[in-house]
Amino acid sequence: APNPLAALPNSEAMAEYLVQELAEQPALREKFRKSAESLGPNKLWELLLLTGQKIRDNDPILIDSKGKKRTGGGVFLQLLKPMEAENKRKREADGAGPANQ
Repeated sequence: APNPLAALPNSEAMAEYLVQELAEQPALREKFRKSAESLGPNKLWELLLLTGQKIRDNDPILIDSKGKKRTGGGVFLQLLKPMEAENKRKREADGAGPANQ
């Protein structure tokens, strides 16, 4: 499937797409925008597809031991953490510090 995020003009538009696609609260827009800046449209799309797969497979990421399931945005953000950490490691290994993204 083509990546609709690649056609969007900036990280703000990608964040808005994620808010809509994940049926999330607008309060998460800023977190999604930072993710878009950090990962770019292709990695972000990959993450969105993985989030959808987890939700469809009914493979929830639980909030606590009581078994409460995360929202779509919560699943997305949980999957995002290791991806952002890997991205940061790669940038640092390439000699690009956080300020030189």
